[in-house]
Amino acid sequence: MLLKITLSLIVISIAMVIAWNAYYRTLSDVRKLLISYGKSYKNGEAAFLFITGIFIGISFVMTIVTAISFIFKCL
Repeated sequence: MLLKITLSLIVISIAMVIAWNAYYRTLSDVRKLLISYGKSYKNGEAAFLFITGIFIGISFVMTIVTAISFIFKCL
C-alpha cells in the first residue's frame, strides 16, 4: 500500500511539472524573466507553484520512507 501511495504521488508530481513547463513555454520573454527572478507572480501561478512544491516535497519524503520500509522488510 505504501508503494502505491508513493507511486501515485510521484506520478502527480511529474504531471504537475509537465503542466507547468507547458504553461511556461506559452509566456512571453518578459514574463519568463520576471518569474525566474521570483517577482510578479499572478495569484494562480503562485498557488500552482506552491501546490507543486508541496507535492514534490511529499513525494521525496515518501520515497525515502518507502525505501527504508523495503530495506527493513528484506532484512
